[in-house]
Amino acid sequence: MDTVEVFLRVALMGFSLLLFATSVISYARVRHTRLLLISGAFALFFVKGLVLTMAIWMPWLDILFFASVYVIAIDFLILITIYFGIAKR
Repeated sequence: MDTVEVFLRVALMGFSLLLFATSVISYARVRHTRLLLISGAFALFFVKGLVLTMAIWMPWLDILFFASVYVIAIDFLILITIYFGIAKR
């Protein structure tokens, strides 16, 4: 694993955590359901980034997590929650 990949994994986790925290604070202020759905999507991105980062030190996690359907399911859930957060009236 090269330095760029490690940086991208850690950056994904950190940025998604920042976006999650920002959207939760925004939801607490205005109480729009859209922001709650988008917060859920950013939380899922954070979980994915956390697993990616943990896989730096635990290679078996990388093989287990990315050699399965779970990654596709998580990405699908993220896309659905972002869609409903944006498209909800």
